Amino acid sequence: MFALNLLTGCPPIDMKIKEENEIWQQQQDIKNLEKIGISFNFDYATEVNSWKVTSIPWRTFNETNYVGINVFTDGSKISNGVRCSMAGFEDGNEKEHEVWRLNNETTVFIAEMQSEKQLIIVNDGK
Repeated sequence: MFALNLLTGCPPIDMKIKEENEIWQQQQDIKNLEKIGISFNFDYATEVNSWKVTSIPWRTFNETNYVGINVFTDGSKISNGVRCSMAGFEDGNEKEHEVWRLNNETTVFIAEMQSEKQLIIVNDGK
């Protein structure tokens, strides 16, 4: 999940708080140095959040753009239920879909990985 947060530009709250705290601490250090006569010029500095350096844009499913075989997987945790799924399309037409119920304590990351594993198992059987 951490990797997905970074790639989509939506940081986990603990990471955001840590970064804000580090920035605040650096600002305090600069103020302390300025008190003793050391100054800094930040006119040309640009702040870039770590999760904005590499970002994958969101794409939504549009059936008219998909030619050939396309497979989509997902893992989700909703209302204390964890599931993973996969759906296969050929030329925009759904050919197969599967949904698997997982243990309630399973993380979304594991659900995502399980959907990839199930995709491999299903395809190996064909």
